[in-house]
Amino acid sequence: RVLLTLSGHRTANTGYLLRIQDVADAAYTPNVMSPNPTTLSVLVSDGFGTVAWWPLDEASGASARDLGGGGFNGTLENATWTAGRSGWSVNLNGTTADVAIPALNLNTNTVTISAWVRRSGTQSNLAGIFFTRAGSSAAGLQFGTTNQLRYNWNNVAAATNYSSGLVVPDGTWTFVALVVEPARETFYLNSGSGSRSATNLTTHSIEGF
Repeated sequence: RVLLTLSGHRTANTGYLLRIQDVADAAYTPNVMSPNPTTLSVLVSDGFGTVAWWPLDEASGASARDLGGGGFNGTLENATWTAGRSGWSVNLNGTTADVAIPALNLNTNTVTISAWVRRSGTQSNLAGIFFTRAGSSAAGLQFGTTNQLRYNWNNVAAATNYSSGLVVPDGTWTFVALVVEPARETFYLNSGSGSRSATNLTTHSIEGF
C-alpha cells in the first residue's frame, strides 16, 4: 500500500507517474520486483470531495482557472490582478468587482467554503467573499458590519442575523472558512495568531450553488 501526498500546486484528479525501485519481500522468490525499477501510471483522486479550487494565480487576463478538476473556470469582472499571499490574487472593491463562475450543479446543506483574504479598509456590509444567487435564494460567506464574518443561507433570518464576532484584521492575509451542516454552521478565522471559531446552531435546508 502506497500513500501519495501532493505538494506545491499539484492537484488531485490528475494523472502522475510513480517510480518504484528496490522493493524486496522475503516471503517470495525472487524477492525483488521485476523490472526494477518499475514505473506506474496512477490517478490521484481527491479524498476531500473538492468541487472547485481557484488559486487565482494567472496574473493577467480575465480568466480564473478551476484546478479542482470540474472545469468551473471563472471570469474577472471589474477585478484586477495584484500580489497575493503566495503568487497572485485578485483585487475586489466590495461592490462592483467579482470573479463570476458557472453553476457548480451542487445542491446541498453540507459544504465548506474557504478562502485567503486581505482586507483593505472598511468593507461594505454584505460584501461577498463567495456567494451564490439561485433564483430568489442566496447563500454564501460575506462581510457584515464592523468587518466581521457573516453568512446567508437561503435568506433565513437565523443565518443572516447571526453575528460571529470574528473580525477580519485589516492589511493581513487571513484564512477564513464557512462550514455548513444540516443542524449547525461554523466560522473559522486564522490570521497567523491562532485559529478562532464561532458556531451557529440552526437548521439549513438544501441550497443550490
